[in-house]
Amino acid sequence: MRPAQPAYRPARPVARRRFSVARRRRLQRTAGFVLLLASAFPLASIGYQLFGTAASARHAQAALRQQLASSPQLAACGPQGFAAGSRTSPGQPAASTTRRPAGSSSARSRLGEALAQLRVPAAGVDDVIVEGARPGDLKKGPGHIAGTVLPGQPGTFAVSGHRTTYSSPFYHLDRLHPGDRISVSTATAVYTYTVTGSTVVPPDDTKVLANVAGLHGTQPTIVLTTCTPAYSATSRLAVFGRLTATSTCQPAAA
Repeated sequence: MRPAQPAYRPARPVARRRFSVARRRRLQRTAGFVLLLASAFPLASIGYQLFGTAASARHAQAALRQQLASSPQLAACGPQGFAAGSRTSPGQPAASTTRRPAGSSSARSRLGEALAQLRVPAAGVDDVIVEGARPGDLKKGPGHIAGTVLPGQPGTFAVSGHRTTYSSPFYHLDRLHPGDRISVSTATAVYTYTVTGSTVVPPDDTKVLANVAGLHGTQPTIVLTTCTPAYSATSRLAVFGRLTATSTCQPAAA
């Protein structure tokens, strides 16, 4: 008996094998490029959030500083035109705050415009406060929350700011401790608040904006709010302060 012959398999054309290898390599390169793009988009988004928004905020701050510096009242006072006001001891109101204090703003700025200069040395804050706390307002800098009083007035002057984007003005707000100073400079006066404490609340908790009653009526206070922890919006950090000194504008005699 003759042994069984193996089945005949025609040789695969060389050109076809080369075509398959080339096609496979093209598919691999295409897949690699797609994966590279997919990983680049999140990185680009993060880069914009951290650096692109910061550039936008710096540009907006420069415009707000120019707007604040062009105030007729500030020009009349000049850089040395502020007279030191009296300081108060704990439990007593700041000078002239049983009514609207001398030098306090009598009218609000328009939404989106410069309101005052905020300086908090212990937290590295030196930014212009914009009137309003809408998303578009906060892209420019810390924003004055609608419905709260103006700087220096009896009641709570509330300011909100970003923690991690748009120059991150309130990134180090958690470094503040009782006794630290918060300075708010308007066109007519400089108000100095002293930090009294802080708390963490849910994002929708508005109790931190409530006015604070004292023995001599409503106290002039400030509250600074921002997201916490950093890179998260699960809670809000609120830092409280009490007005302890006022320096009013004293224009030079003509």
